[in-house]
Amino acid sequence: MLIIFDVDGTLIGGEAFDWRCFNDAFASASGIPIGPNDWMELEEVTARSLVHHVLSDHPLKRIQQLETRIARAFLKNLQAADTQNQSVFQTTRGTSELLEFLQSDSRFDIAIATGDWIDSISFKLESAGITIAHFPHATASDARKRADIIRLAAQRANRPLSESIYVGDGPWDLKACRELDIPFIGTGSRVAELAQAGAQWTLPALGIEPFLKILDQIQNKSA
Repeated sequence: MLIIFDVDGTLIGGEAFDWRCFNDAFASASGIPIGPNDWMELEEVTARSLVHHVLSDHPLKRIQQLETRIARAFLKNLQAADTQNQSVFQTTRGTSELLEFLQSDSRFDIAIATGDWIDSISFKLESAGITIAHFPHATASDARKRADIIRLAAQRANRPLSESIYVGDGPWDLKACRELDIPFIGTGSRVAELAQAGAQWTLPALGIEPFLKILDQIQNKSA
């Protein structure tokens, strides 16, 4: 079985700092602030998708240039936030123990699929004590759509989607899993919202025993 994890809000915390760093980077690098309607209108919640949505009036080449500038500014902002407070990006409760357990059990493989860019997500994970290079992974640097990112992560893990489960914290994660027709486990601060949206399996925190219990339920349902 392949367990594919989202990162922000799932494996690590610090989302408030993360969004602020992103919004500031976007405005400073592009000269265009992100408005609340931009988030509401966004069909795909990934860094690349947001850039292309907000800058849709620009030629594609210009969007690509600005995306590179925004990504660089975002990483610098994250590094500055981490320097000021090294507890900003920490693993969520139970995550370190769960990852260690899954790595030690031959029944499971792990991959990472995130809507952030590779450089910024690598930095945040490293700050939290997780090295992304240890896992097959795909990011918004590879694709704009979250479903495509998840699909690519499974390919890089050499496992079929039919053997995959995605763990995430946002309605956009649930949406992508429905598109891919794979099981979804919701976690983090939005579990009530995810349950209301129809998520069958949710865990506020990723403890080993409750996680394994849900895996058993998923396997029994598909048997």
